[in-house]
Amino acid sequence: MRSWLAARLEDLTDSEAWRRVATDKRPRDLARAIVGGAQGQPPLRLSVAIEGGSSRVKRGHPEEWLLSDHGRWRQMHLGALDAAYGSTPFFRYFIPEIEDAFNSVNAGDSFSQFTSRLFHSTIGKIIDQDVIDSLRRLRSEQRDFYQKLTEEKKEEEIDDLAFIDVIFRKGPEAIFSIT
Repeated sequence: MRSWLAARLEDLTDSEAWRRVATDKRPRDLARAIVGGAQGQPPLRLSVAIEGGSSRVKRGHPEEWLLSDHGRWRQMHLGALDAAYGSTPFFRYFIPEIEDAFNSVNAGDSFSQFTSRLFHSTIGKIIDQDVIDSLRRLRSEQRDFYQKLTEEKKEEEIDDLAFIDVIFRKGPEAIFSIT
């Protein structure tokens, strides 16, 4: 999702951003997220169930994937997020929108629409179009300052963790860690 936001900061549409991300990553990695482990446990890999399973994921584009209810993945993800991040500073602030995004999807819904909805429900609470425009200007007009700022904010980040990790831990400052 970090590469998706970076693409959006370059003024690409949601669809164009998905196409860029899909070319940068293995398809199966797009249907998975790594979140922090609960109470000092190792990180946990969460997978979204896609209709047709791994063969569909390997052959199709994320915009063509459809969600499945196989394995109660939504309930499992929400429970894992609560266990891993329930005590983080911004969990209670963001979890209602995340729960809404999870509960508003049904089997057969588009994977890319779900992930965009999930992303917008959290990122939308800390940034709007004005903030994106400001970040674009900062990146183009003061590139060195922007890079220094993002490097400082990323110091303790683990790149493989899902964007939600930094959202729960850093709240509004997360924007500098995920761009």
